[in-house]
Amino acid sequence: QINEWIDATAETMRDTPNARYNAYVLLNSIFAGAATDPIDAEGNTLIDRSPVVRSIARPPKKHETVPVTDAQIWALHDLIAGEFNRPDVATIAVIGLYQGLRIGEVLSLRRRDVLRDTDQLCVSASLKDANELDPELSRRLERGSTKTPRGVRTNPIAPELRDTLYTYIDAYVAEDPDAPLFTAPRAGGFLGESSFADVYKQARERIPGLHGCRFHDLRHNHVTRLSNVAGVAVASRDAGHASVRTTAGYMDA
Repeated sequence: QINEWIDATAETMRDTPNARYNAYVLLNSIFAGAATDPIDAEGNTLIDRSPVVRSIARPPKKHETVPVTDAQIWALHDLIAGEFNRPDVATIAVIGLYQGLRIGEVLSLRRRDVLRDTDQLCVSASLKDANELDPELSRRLERGSTKTPRGVRTNPIAPELRDTLYTYIDAYVAEDPDAPLFTAPRAGGFLGESSFADVYKQARERIPGLHGCRFHDLRHNHVTRLSNVAGVAVASRDAGHASVRTTAGYMDA
């Protein structure tokens, strides 16, 4: 059945190669877990071996990761904080490069998640729209689960980021431990991704070399840098990836 699906979707999903590849990766992961994860104290597994013996090639990327230098990210930070008068968005940008968090993880951060005594950052959630599946309801942002269980992690705060992050918190974040680090200017509560992106996209186009740089590109840059100095296993744990194979796909900056 798996081989038939691979053969059939080569034609039926020819126009959606990324969807086909992602479906294959999920299928392979499910069977690999069934063959390796113990289901009882004796170490028995649900099946003896995975029936997924063929692979599907990863489709070519439509977007090439934009490499980002320290000088560029600080130029972007200064532009956003100064001319746009958005120190929150400016701080999010440097967190993106130096911590490599997903945008939802950054936007879900609270004051309590920044451990200044040990210079660590706790990631335990991702900001989501609780009403996303019901178009009749207005948007309601709340802290939801991370993309994978390994997304819950506590990482060192990069030395390059510490002073800027702590100065921002002292100046703009309420004393309540549960206060969002980044607050919606008018509505209060957590800052939404679209509000961040509106400013970020305008500003990045004014920094030479950052044309088309997605926020997720900053995560790719972080993983690439960390892999180069500490190895892919460390970078994988830092990024909260489910597997080293996923991390390898990020090392392209």
